[in-house]
Amino acid sequence: TYYKLKDYPAALADFKKAVELQPEYSANYLWRGSTYYQLKDYPAALTDFNKAIELQPEDGNNYYWRGRAYYELKDYPTALDDFNKCIELESENAYNFTWRGRVYLALKNPVNAQADFAQVANFLGEEGRPAYYVAGGYALPFQATEACSWLRQAFERDKDLVSEARTDSDFDPIRETEEFRKLMEEFGSNEKSAD
Repeated sequence: TYYKLKDYPAALADFKKAVELQPEYSANYLWRGSTYYQLKDYPAALTDFNKAIELQPEDGNNYYWRGRAYYELKDYPTALDDFNKCIELESENAYNFTWRGRVYLALKNPVNAQADFAQVANFLGEEGRPAYYVAGGYALPFQATEACSWLRQAFERDKDLVSEARTDSDFDPIRETEEFRKLMEEFGSNEKSAD
């Protein structure tokens, strides 16, 4: 699909058509909203997430994506409400705890953030993306040691995240630290040897 190919303008055209054809199908609003999210049109994304919730209020994904949009808009209290609802509906999803933890960090509540990140560690398995998001959460308030520890876990699980971290603005606050540079050099050389 265009969405998986990250061709978001083409995906948006498809999802707009899907909403026209099936206006009562909540997943069409969720997908269109997440496409708006990827295009950084958070108000449009929120409109679609609200409609998805109206149509299917027991689907945790609807709250997850809406919470992420509120997070990007820096409406942390509202994002927290959505992530709390996500966890109520889907209590074994690492992403829900990851993003609620990031909200807690933004709200300057490191104790609750660390408790959520401990939950993420319980669910990690082989997937690296939740650890990557936790790392980004720690990088934003310039906590390089914690960020690099989580990045290491992410890179060990998914080598493709190394190239993503090179340009991800979440890591700008720690990009020039010795810890981050050494980690990127270590995994960058592993990345080259894998080719």
